[in-house]
Amino acid sequence: MKDIDEYEAFLTSKLDAWSPAQRVAFAAAMVDRWLHTYEKFSADEQWGDAVNLRRILDAVWGHVLERPLSPADCARYAAQIQESTPHLDDFDANEAMATCVILSEALDACGSSESATAAVRAALSGFEAAVPDWAFDPEAQPRMWRKIAARNELNKQLKLVERIGAMPSFDVASISALRKSLSTAELIGKASAPSKKSSAPTGLTNQAAFEQYRNMMTSQLKENPWEPPDGLAFRLAMKFTTPWMARYSRRQKTISGSYGRLADVLAQQALVARNIARDAADNTVPLWDSDTRQYVELIYQNPGNELDAKSMDQPHGYGPSLRWLWVEAKHVGQSDQEACASVIHWARYQPGAWAVEDQRKKKGLAQVNQALGDYLARQLTWSPTGNHDHPWGTEVDGQSSRGRLNDFPDDFMYSLLIGADEIGPFHDWPSNWKRS
Repeated sequence: MKDIDEYEAFLTSKLDAWSPAQRVAFAAAMVDRWLHTYEKFSADEQWGDAVNLRRILDAVWGHVLERPLSPADCARYAAQIQESTPHLDDFDANEAMATCVILSEALDACGSSESATAAVRAALSGFEAAVPDWAFDPEAQPRMWRKIAARNELNKQLKLVERIGAMPSFDVASISALRKSLSTAELIGKASAPSKKSSAPTGLTNQAAFEQYRNMMTSQLKENPWEPPDGLAFRLAMKFTTPWMARYSRRQKTISGSYGRLADVLAQQALVARNIARDAADNTVPLWDSDTRQYVELIYQNPGNELDAKSMDQPHGYGPSLRWLWVEAKHVGQSDQEACASVIHWARYQPGAWAVEDQRKKKGLAQVNQALGDYLARQLTWSPTGNHDHPWGTEVDGQSSRGRLNDFPDDFMYSLLIGADEIGPFHDWPSNWKRS
């Protein structure tokens, strides 16, 4: 495999053909391979709860054995994992943090229609444990893919794929034997050598988070749209709420830091404030029928959905709400069926920023155009504007200039505007641009 993208495509193809139990078993096995690094970290630092994480892992294996986890169980366990996840601000613990992420993905795979996607993410997080800063610099990934640690992890994952692929069913004895083999030198995750402290901000760059989100959405969009069975009272509501929730959840976890904390804290805070202001700007209530309204209310009241909003009319911080998308469609005269299609389109569209990024890389450019690169290299001081869409402003060559927030992570985080001209989009705020 020439790069991580080829491996992801290969693994997705394999897991798509597996049963849900095999997918959860693969994700759970990934946790078993790496949990020893968290246990060592917890013992050394006297922090965290390794015993509880192993209990959660045992519950995931129980799910494989047809002892299904309820949504309430999953929500409770997800919160416990979050509490036990070390932050890189406080600890030099890449493997331990990655192990918590893998466990979260294994939990997501339980009873989910996207179990294959969650299991693939668990595998990719194994590389973040094996090779520190794997996701922090997308441009360096081809070089990092050739590192011995990455190749060793790849070979061990391929052996795991072969082993679980040969297990069409599971019982207590077969899982016990499998779990025992995961601690052998053939399959166990190997901790990396401690990395040197960097002066760069701790956390994911916006570009790395953009790429990570794109990879997850690409896998998600390859799946055929889910169609609820005919004859259900809630069919229309299920048809548009399910895809909306899938994309909104990805956006929420990317922006909030569940997939890795953003180093650009100012952008993260401004982005959430902008999204809340936009969603609250129109408080029109959709004229849904009683079945649709009841189903949407159940979605928000479900403690396992992890949404930041607990009702449809509460402003959403990570993208447009169901209510907002529906109301926008109705404002332009769409029928209920057309409004439903509009929500699904938002949930499944492929952002234009992906093509712009591909073109930039194909041309070997540091930025989308030379003029933008020249501006980004200048020494500039920016001040807050109080505008949610353009939070920072300055003067460049006598012209009023603005830094615009885009629809991240479906778009570049920023765009530069000089006067009335849009110079171009860019991912990360330059260190030579000072702002408060």
